[in-house]
Parts: sequence; C-alpha cells; structure tokens
Amino acid sequence: MRAGQFSANFHPDLLDAFRSRCKQKGEKYTKVLEQLATLYLQSEGSILINQAVLEPEAKSHGTTESIKAQNPLLELEKKIKKLEEQGEKTDYAIGDAFDRIMDCERVLGIGKYSKAMQA
Repeated sequence: MRAGQFSANFHPDLLDAFRSRCKQKGEKYTKVLEQLATLYLQSEGSILINQAVLEPEAKSHGTTESIKAQNPLLELEKKIKKLEEQGEKTDYAIGDAFDRIMDCERVLGIGKYSKAMQA
C-alpha cells in the first residue's frame, strides 16, 4: 500500500476532524488508529455494535455526527459498568458487616446466640 492510499479512502471531513481531535489531544492520529484497530480485533468487531443505532444519514456521509451519536451510548455503558462495580462492592460490604455483627452477637451472647434463645 502506497503512502496516502489509506487516507484516500476516508471521507475528507471525517479525516480532518479526526486529525484535528488527535492533534488537540497531543496524539498522533496513526497511533490512535492503531489503538482502534487493536480494540476492534480484541472485541472481534463487537465494538461497532452501537453503529446500528445511528441515523443512516450520519453513517452515509461519514461525518463526525456518527461519532457524536455514539458518545452518549459509550457514556451510558461506562456508567452502567461503574454502577455494577459499585453494586459488587456494596454487596461485599454488607456481607462483611453482617458477618461482623454475627461475631459480636456470638461474643456477647445476644441475638441469635442469647442463652434465652438456646433454652
């Protein structure tokens, strides 16, 4: 593949917007493309599943609108994952607190471990 041949297949507005964003962030656009390709391969292409919910017009023109349309979905996915992780931490904390309460009741002989309950 000749130099520049790859970029010739991009919609010019999309490529310019992509390069500008990478430049704003101080990143080389080729490195970002490499990372995107890696993510695509690791996800076996599922990274593009959100593409189906985009408006056909945004996809056909190749504008940055399609990228903007994906951002809310990506943000929702991140928030859901964070909530799930917090839920796991909460479950662990509640279980730990319950175990500690049971230990206290056992040592003090109250609650489940009271002598009145055992008689």
